[in-house]
Amino acid sequence: MSSNSGVTVKVEGFRELARDFRRMGPEARKDLRTALKPAGELVRDEARRIAGEKGLRITGTLIRRISVAVTSRYVAVEARAVRQNDRTRFNYPRRYEYGSGGRRAFLGPALEHKGAQAADMVFRAFDDLAGKYGFRNTRHPE
Repeated sequence: MSSNSGVTVKVEGFRELARDFRRMGPEARKDLRTALKPAGELVRDEARRIAGEKGLRITGTLIRRISVAVTSRYVAVEARAVRQNDRTRFNYPRRYEYGSGGRRAFLGPALEHKGAQAADMVFRAFDDLAGKYGFRNTRHPE
């Protein structure tokens, strides 16, 4: 289990299509990561905006550490800021996201605001790459 705070959207068929791109080699994997990153950046930027509006900019670390991780397997928006003292190290964005009934949450609301648009970006990215790499739609032939 990761110590990061993050939100997840499951896209049906993503795993299989991503697997097919991975099998095509390094260039296809790189193209896939490059094509998927803007969807994550859209949600990341919204999360940063919401965190700022909720007054979570004390040192700026929290907002700077909201990041996008993209592999050929997933796109993730994570808040990776931690606090550490002599005895403990903890992921404080998780407190904002899940504590106090979510009043200070920023990742979940960002996904609610931009999730549909991000999902559309993912579908368009797959569609564009499928055309580039010669995939055919076998479920709905033209």
